[in-house]
Amino acid sequence: MLLLVLMTSADNNPRSRFRSKRLVFFFVAMLIPLVISAGEYAWPKGSSKSSLWPEDKNAVKILDEKFAQASTNALGTAADVANIKDSILAQKVVDRIDEIRWVSSSALIARASTQLSVYYYVVEKKKGKWEVIAYYLLCII
Repeated sequence: MLLLVLMTSADNNPRSRFRSKRLVFFFVAMLIPLVISAGEYAWPKGSSKSSLWPEDKNAVKILDEKFAQASTNALGTAADVANIKDSILAQKVVDRIDEIRWVSSSALIARASTQLSVYYYVVEKKKGKWEVIAYYLLCII
């Protein structure tokens, strides 16, 4: 489509230039929702105080896929990692963080555990502070 715009814009005909401007506008209008939604991540509804298990039956599968696709390379600083670990441990649900996987520089999924259970934690950076968005009980050993 962009090639079509470039080809028509090379023509000096005013009608062709108008058409190419219209195509560029259409192309940009189609891209805006994609760019806006790129920073938002859809996570299943997490555990609640009344139930430790995720409410969505497909949640574990979705989380396993997101965890597998996320980067093992740190996309934040050492201070970020320390703050992330502190925010997870402050929930007082788990004893240790087993692994952190980065979805972006401001969102991640971490696997954490106790002696008897395993959890996924979703942590996002909001207003410069790392916050636990949701946590999911995966299994009891």
